[in-house]
Amino acid sequence: MVMHPTVLGATRKFLCRNSSNIQLNLTQVICIDPGQKAQFLHRDEGAWDWYDHFPVNFHIEVSTIWAMDDFTEENGATRVIPGSHKHNLLPLSFTQADSLAAEMKKGSVLVYTGKTIHGGGENKSKASRRALNIDYCVGWVRQEENQYLSIPIEVAKTFPDDLQRLIGYEMGAASMGYVREFEDPRVALYPEEPFDQKFFIELLEKSSHFSNIAKSVYNYVKK
Repeated sequence: MVMHPTVLGATRKFLCRNSSNIQLNLTQVICIDPGQKAQFLHRDEGAWDWYDHFPVNFHIEVSTIWAMDDFTEENGATRVIPGSHKHNLLPLSFTQADSLAAEMKKGSVLVYTGKTIHGGGENKSKASRRALNIDYCVGWVRQEENQYLSIPIEVAKTFPDDLQRLIGYEMGAASMGYVREFEDPRVALYPEEPFDQKFFIELLEKSSHFSNIAKSVYNYVKK
C-alpha cells in the first residue's frame, strides 16, 4: 500500500516541484467506533509545530486515507473543507457544517495535500469505520513517525530497496541526511558495502530545477 505506484508517482511529481526527494511520513490504522464524535478540523501539515502560515503555494506533505470499510456520511467518513488547500484561513475558522463527507467504497483512496482542512466524521452507525492512513512528506523535514525507531533495522533490511529508501535510508535533499563523512545513509543497513558519493551531484541537479542557488552551485561543480 505504501508503494502503490499511482499514489506514489503522483505524490513524487507533486512534492518534487520544491524538493529533490520525498519520504514516508507516517502509517497508521484509524478506527472510528459507533457513537464517536467528529474529530476536530485540522491540516496535517500542522504536525510541524502547528505552524499557522506555510506559504499557500508551497507544499510539504501529501496524505492518503484508504477505506477499509465503505465510507458513508452516517459512519463517519472523513470530512473535508473544499478549497482549503488554496488559502491560509485557520481550521478554527470553519465548522463541521462547512465540510463535506468523502463518501467512497471499501478499497478506495482519498488523496489530499497537507494543507487540506479535514477531520474524521461522527459515527452515527452501529459499526466501526476503519481506514489506513499513509502520508508522505518532502525529504528535508523530520518525519512525523520516527521510522528508524518504529522499524527495527533487522526488519528494514528485509524491505525492497525502494521501500528502504522511502522510509529514510536515503539522502533527504542535496545536503540532508548523510552519515559521518558524507556517506550514504544506506551504510547503516549495509556497512560492508562501498557507496558511491555521486548521489550528492544527482540531488543537486534535481534541486537546480527549482532553485537558482542550486543551479549556480551545480554549474560550478560540473565545470
